[in-house]
Amino acid sequence: MSAIEHHFISDAAQGAPPHAVSAGSFVMARGILPVRYDNPRARIPEGIEQQAALVFAHVQQLLTQAGVEKSRIATIDIALANFSRDVERMDRIYRTVFDVHSGPARSCIGVSELPEGALIQLNFLAAR
Repeated sequence: MSAIEHHFISDAAQGAPPHAVSAGSFVMARGILPVRYDNPRARIPEGIEQQAALVFAHVQQLLTQAGVEKSRIATIDIALANFSRDVERMDRIYRTVFDVHSGPARSCIGVSELPEGALIQLNFLAAR
């Protein structure tokens, strides 16, 4: 049986729950927020475009730590605090990161509130 590896977006986040876990053939991340984990005092960016870009940068950091290519992401689940206002703008950022025809399966839902006042939160599952 292989060991479980924990991955953090920033060394400053050590001691908190891991942002992602590698277990066997999979890398799983949950609750990725547009937070500056290297500087907890930094404010969350204001617009959905900036928040989405930061969340996708966090995804890349976690994949790099786990030694996994972005093309190995199988599913992405996105939650938006204001779905009707932000889905199209978030989707424009998403399309700069992933090919919608050959990229991961995706769900995008609206929620009433996200931690830290964030507009977006992301989960993903990747194959090693």
